[in-house]
Amino acid sequence: LALAPKDKLIFLFLLEDSMLRPDIWTNFFADAPKDSYRGFAHCSIPFQCSLNMQSYLDMGISLVPTQSWFGGCEVWPWWVLVKAALASDFVAGEGLRKFIFVEASTLPIQPFSFVYQTLLQSDSNDICFSPSDEWASGKVEGKDLALVKHHTWVVLNRFGAESFVHGWEVMFEKPEWNFVWRAPRMGTNGFANFSDTVSRNDFNDWRCNLEEIFAAFIYGMYEARVDKVW
Repeated sequence: LALAPKDKLIFLFLLEDSMLRPDIWTNFFADAPKDSYRGFAHCSIPFQCSLNMQSYLDMGISLVPTQSWFGGCEVWPWWVLVKAALASDFVAGEGLRKFIFVEASTLPIQPFSFVYQTLLQSDSNDICFSPSDEWASGKVEGKDLALVKHHTWVVLNRFGAESFVHGWEVMFEKPEWNFVWRAPRMGTNGFANFSDTVSRNDFNDWRCNLEEIFAAFIYGMYEARVDKVW
């Protein structure tokens, strides 16, 4: 495995009480150089996860404090995970970083070396966008805007991870089930402008926030004037 020593993968696990088939994940990480990756896991039932604490540590995975989600369609646990990863010494420094969002039932089917080399071929965010006819639309101040819908399981670069954490901190308005968040418009640089925002309530078709916030907080909303950017 030829590694660029400064480039690293960060695995983010959203768990309930345990990891599905930890034996498979243990084998996956067994041949990975320890400085090439780290894992962070959020457990909704922390006591159960703590019973397997040593196995997580052996795999290079740290458990983060549990955040009870009360809205946001599970955004809060992801926010806690990404924020903890960004604050770690492992993520600091030069080189590429890829933050991989992993569901409890996810299992690797390729060896670590393949995943490492594939994801670190570029520094782009890896997000699967839905067809434009599935995007939530709205008219604000006479302008047609849309929130780009995407798959909930994404791979972000460092800038994307930082944009997500910052965006949820400043754009989330109500810490309750009847939550509201604001979506930034795209700036002239092709990324989200958090000083120019619109309420999510101004758009039709409510959906899980995780299907919109990564694109919204990294790139901003879609509108005709930046059609060529999208």
